Amino acid sequence: MEIFCLEKNGATVRFVSDVPLKEYYLLNNKKMEFFGAEVILDNSNIKHTVYYKNSKSKDALVIDNNNMYISYPFEELSASIILYMGYHFLEKQFGEFGLCSCHSACIENNGKATLLIGEAGAGKTSLAINMCKSYNFSLISNDMTLIGMNHDKLEAFGGTKFINLRLDSVIQNMPYLKYLFSNDLKDGWNEKISLLASEIGINEQYNPVEIANILYVHTDNRFDKIVVTSGDSWRNNFLLYQNLSSHIRGQAATFIDKKGHPISYIPSFDTKEIYNNRMKIIKYINENPNYYSVNGDIQNILNFINSLYNYDTDDVNTIRKKLVK
Repeated sequence: MEIFCLEKNGATVRFVSDVPLKEYYLLNNKKMEFFGAEVILDNSNIKHTVYYKNSKSKDALVIDNNNMYISYPFEELSASIILYMGYHFLEKQFGEFGLCSCHSACIENNGKATLLIGEAGAGKTSLAINMCKSYNFSLISNDMTLIGMNHDKLEAFGGTKFINLRLDSVIQNMPYLKYLFSNDLKDGWNEKISLLASEIGINEQYNPVEIANILYVHTDNRFDKIVVTSGDSWRNNFLLYQNLSSHIRGQAATFIDKKGHPISYIPSFDTKEIYNNRMKIIKYINENPNYYSVNGDIQNILNFINSLYNYDTDDVNTIRKKLVK
């Protein structure tokens, strides 16, 4: 029986398993969603535990308060899925601390961060990589950012540093990375590779950073201008709430087998307290004067992001008039 524990930003989870998981985590954690979680010694302050048993049971997954019991044949699972079950407990504690996971990319320059939100395929990764490669930004996160209020400021507390590159996006927005793909690939949408930001020369930021700008983005290179409007709109607010709620409410992932087939129900860990903490984040975003909805060609969006760091408010407005259609 193996016992090991993880800690991230004050949240902890214990794993008790009859198959080895710790070695797998140490080898692969940089490409997992709770990247940055550290292995710690077991102690009485750890209240959340995932118990895994390599056997078939009528109830594959049972949650009893702060304990999760998994009984399912290991040959039909992956170690990453068992470990990911612990992320639900981490997210529950994040919510109690006033933090939450946000599907986004986040970049930093001179101690101020820009949070890039958008739907799948909107260009968040392309924008983040290009800002880092061409404008000397550092990457806080790609795909998943841990955000929360620190007194009266919104901060990014870290996030995933791995990057999933789609061939189509590389060809359109990052042609200098095409060398990473084989020449005989034909399916531009489904052909993907995964690597760490550091593997393509991107600087990584690990310290908490104030989020100064929030951009709801959608890149579309068919247009040579961008449209910049307030981010505080009905559609963006609806999608923002879904984004910040998906992990705590169990909507982002479920308990699945190696083929992606759902095995069992994951309940919501949301509470009124966690909801209220989440709404403080959403209220802060909506009231931030630098919360924008930005749509258009990627180069002008990159120029716009850069302008937020290099000019005063009047200059930003002047640049917007030049860029915005």
